[in-house]
Amino acid sequence: MSENHICDMLPYIMEHGTDRLVEISTGILGNLACHDVLIPQLLTAALRQAILGQALWRDDPACLTEVLRLSGSLVQASAAQEWVQELLQSKTLERMVWIMDNTLNNSLFERACYLLARLASTGADAVSTIIGQPFLRILCTSLQQSAQLTAEPERHGSEWDSPSRAIDDDVFPGPQAAQAVFDVLEALAEDPGGGAALGRDEQLIESMLSLLQGPASLSLRGRAAALIAELNAEAFYRPFAQDAGAMEQLLCLVVMSSSDEDYGEACWALLAAVSRFMHTAETPWQVLCEIAKGAEKLADSNSYLAWGSRADNEYAENS
Repeated sequence: MSENHICDMLPYIMEHGTDRLVEISTGILGNLACHDVLIPQLLTAALRQAILGQALWRDDPACLTEVLRLSGSLVQASAAQEWVQELLQSKTLERMVWIMDNTLNNSLFERACYLLARLASTGADAVSTIIGQPFLRILCTSLQQSAQLTAEPERHGSEWDSPSRAIDDDVFPGPQAAQAVFDVLEALAEDPGGGAALGRDEQLIESMLSLLQGPASLSLRGRAAALIAELNAEAFYRPFAQDAGAMEQLLCLVVMSSSDEDYGEACWALLAAVSRFMHTAETPWQVLCEIAKGAEKLADSNSYLAWGSRADNEYAENS
């Protein structure tokens, strides 16, 4: 395809072709972007203008999905600085904000998240530019909606091994949308400035805490626990140290996640972080009572055996 100059023909198609033709053509480019040797042919100014200046402004969800997939594949290339700069322009980001704020298409939303995560990984300037747009509001709203749709029925102990409730493919946001949101948040949190911005965002704090204390699936609650522990912001820890109900929910989550290797560790990391915060803050006696009751459950659960050697010592010392 590349030898037959398909990349030279596509700018004309982007401007004059039908939505379906643009979707197929951009999909071909996305497939070519999987081959490192062909990426230089995709980074031309003409093709960049055709994709970001023409195709991105169409209203067809399938077409836009392919545009974002291609862009997400290209921004990681070492020679893609001009693509990154174009994507970080205000008009381009505002277009992405509009797409994410208005779409009910799971694939399109997930591809937009994929691109944002890739952009965030390119450096601190990209992170600060993304934070400056209302993406966090959109991500938090989607996370809250997805948490309600993927809520787990009440379970105890080993019942957490059971699969979560199935969600129809046409329901938005779907199960993978929330995972894509966490990909973006985690990419932003890797940058010190991005992590600080996340720790100050009131809607994000509310969303993360509601995930941990609500009926969301274990995978969402586990990723929320891991993100909160990584951000290391007092605003996330204070509710657990000051509210007995919140502490009870956290301790129950640690117990119930004991059978899951990844999320069990994340919940223990959050519990250890909260205990460090409690060491420097005054804790109500009601919270201390919940800790005493929770300690018995932790000692009797598999989580104590699985994670106690690494995290429980710190939890006991600081609590």
